[in-house]
Amino acid sequence: MIAKNQSFLGRILSVVPFLLVLIFSFGLLLYTGIGDANRVYRKQYLTKVASFGEVVRNPVKTYLLLGFPLKHYAGFEDSTKTIYEAEPAILNMRILDESREVIFPVPDETTAVRPVAKDVKESRTTLQTLSASDSDIPEVFENSSNYVIWFALNGRSGRVGTLELVVDKTNVDQKILWLFLPVGGAALGLVVLFGFLVVFLFRKTGKGSKAGIQILFALSFLLLAGVIIFSLVSLYTEGVQDKTKALARSLSQRLNSALELNLDLDDFTGIDTLFAEYTKINPDIDYIALKSGPDTLLSVKSTSVPAVEIPITPEIMNLEIPLISPTDNKFLSMNISVGVPLNRVYEQLFRSGKNFIVLFVSCIFLSILFLNILFAVRKKNETGEQDLAAEATGDLKLELIGPLYFLAVFMEGLFMSFLPQFFQDIARQSVFGVEASSWLFTIYFAAFVFSLLPTGRLAERGSIKWLLIIGILFCVASYALLAFVKDFYIIIASRVLAGLGQGILFISIQSYILRTATARKKTQGSGIIVFGYNGGIISGTALGALLVTMIDDEGVFLLAAGIAVFVMLYIVFFVSKLPRMEAAKKKKTGGMFRTFFKSFGDLEFVRTIFFIGLATKAVLTGVNGFALPLLLNNKGYIKEDIGQILIFYSAAVLFSTKIISPIIDRYGKSRGILFFGSQVGGLALYGMGFAGHDLFNGNPLLTTMLFIGGMVVLGLGHGCIHAPVVTHIANTRVARTGGVSSVTSMYRFLERIGHVAGPLVIGPLVYGLAMNPFFLSWVGAAALLGGILFFIPRGKTIPVFPHEPERRDT
Repeated sequence: MIAKNQSFLGRILSVVPFLLVLIFSFGLLLYTGIGDANRVYRKQYLTKVASFGEVVRNPVKTYLLLGFPLKHYAGFEDSTKTIYEAEPAILNMRILDESREVIFPVPDETTAVRPVAKDVKESRTTLQTLSASDSDIPEVFENSSNYVIWFALNGRSGRVGTLELVVDKTNVDQKILWLFLPVGGAALGLVVLFGFLVVFLFRKTGKGSKAGIQILFALSFLLLAGVIIFSLVSLYTEGVQDKTKALARSLSQRLNSALELNLDLDDFTGIDTLFAEYTKINPDIDYIALKSGPDTLLSVKSTSVPAVEIPITPEIMNLEIPLISPTDNKFLSMNISVGVPLNRVYEQLFRSGKNFIVLFVSCIFLSILFLNILFAVRKKNETGEQDLAAEATGDLKLELIGPLYFLAVFMEGLFMSFLPQFFQDIARQSVFGVEASSWLFTIYFAAFVFSLLPTGRLAERGSIKWLLIIGILFCVASYALLAFVKDFYIIIASRVLAGLGQGILFISIQSYILRTATARKKTQGSGIIVFGYNGGIISGTALGALLVTMIDDEGVFLLAAGIAVFVMLYIVFFVSKLPRMEAAKKKKTGGMFRTFFKSFGDLEFVRTIFFIGLATKAVLTGVNGFALPLLLNNKGYIKEDIGQILIFYSAAVLFSTKIISPIIDRYGKSRGILFFGSQVGGLALYGMGFAGHDLFNGNPLLTTMLFIGGMVVLGLGHGCIHAPVVTHIANTRVARTGGVSSVTSMYRFLERIGHVAGPLVIGPLVYGLAMNPFFLSWVGAAALLGGILFFIPRGKTIPVFPHEPERRDT
């Protein structure tokens, strides 16, 4: 902290580490905001530009479906002329035949040819919202300077050509750059203000400075987040409006071509059909009207074609585009009026906003993590190594070990959004075929489980710090192989290394916590594992999904390897080495098989593993990981919405664990808390089963709220289990006689059977009930029964043996 009576220069130097953490947090937040803006606004922009392609393609499609040859189509240049005037960012529009040769326009020596993108490489982007037919979905490509959009031209016998649009990327890049320049200025100002306040307001404080710095840090972070969110909302609102304005401008250009002939409106036919075509292209449009002053001459609604007055209401965003130049008195007041319901605008803003909120939460986790690391490291340096060996510094050791499991899970979480597709590509190129991609997941979990028991035994007898280093080295090697080698057999080896590394880290950190935590911090120590897993999954998955679109999968693998190297250096310099336990030096506690049989001789251990541990893990993988995503997909939820519904579970687990862990440590009532958690979780599942009731089937909002509420309650219940169950197992008789690390490792090993069994057991129930949500009620009833069976037959749980004092590291 900042010491009392410190010199001005000394206070400045003391603030530098906090400024670095704040700058890192701001950089992460800005990177996330820019990445989300690129992702969302680019899609809005491409959707807008693609709507012009639809305007040109539709008459060509009609012509081809009548059986005429593509090369005889007339009117292409006239239709593209109005598009070029309406959207200058479109550099080129042309029609290609099946062999990708240009048909239209036909250039000659005197005609300037618009530029065409070179070295176009395929992007992952597809505009899947433009059409319900797969053959009509535009293909989007990009290079360093242009987007290229291909529209299929289909005749009676299939595809006969392609409409190509070449679009300048500069507009998107410049728009985002100008948006974030003032945001960057705000970030710089907040950094300076933060440093000033820390130096001058806390120059006379000692112990109280930590709380003050944390409050200032949080306020600075939230202020910048507010500025970014406001900027993104402005950008996305403008994107929605621009798309509608562009369509209206294109429509006005087409009508202007006719009105410039100085003919009356009655001389033209098919205007209502043209309006209807535009409403079909953009389903967000509520109506299109041709107006002369306050009078409506012709209007087309998205649901009907009545020539009636269009009322202007607060619920409709109305955009008007003049038809011709105001210098022409005959059509001075004529304009195109386009209406978009505001609720559709808000819906798009909400969808974009909630995606950013998930990324924002992940930034919060990482910022808190690094701030806590800084406080712990500074405290360790100020305390001195001689004091760290005392029992009173157990809390400090927990603070230092806490970030490790979060970062370990975070590394794997970076890949979750794209790893299945990556494995499919690797397996497809092998002799085994795409089906072999599932082997890579199975091999990872098998290696993870295989490492648990040996690591637990070594943690009892050897140096946990060395185990941590070995585990992280395995992870570094695995991620480096994923980045540089694409051979199927090498990928298998990399997943074995990752599984072993993650398993070693998991048990080593758990053993470190159990040996370090004081009696009043046992469950809170176990909560570090729960926080690390859920926080790491949320942060890693959200950021990984964003990063892979920017730096590709190889870049994400290398980033994970870099984080692993950072973790290894942190272990080397800041994690204290624990001495071997005295009991392990004096006698051997038996091998893994002996521990296994001894564990099953303890009735309390057996009841806990079967009715609490296995049941909870089976729900975690069988329901959350397998059945519920299928059910939500069957009900029409898109992938991002499914993932965000599931995130409510992790958030509730974190909240519940934070509240419950101190209560367990203070009062020691782990049995009652485990029973309570099983009943709350079972009731949540039982309630979600009613999503198949007629009351919910006709109300998507109500169904969504039921699933979100169910996931929150389920997470609150499981938060009463994940950390307390480890304390409960550590207090059983077999743990006191066979070694806490060995028995808890055995429990973790057996608990993983629930991970494997969950989908196998729940799968037949899901398909047997034909995806009816009522299967969740059956699973909930089973969880309720399991909790009751665990609670009623009381076994003996002995916190501390009378003849053997609690073993502590000294």
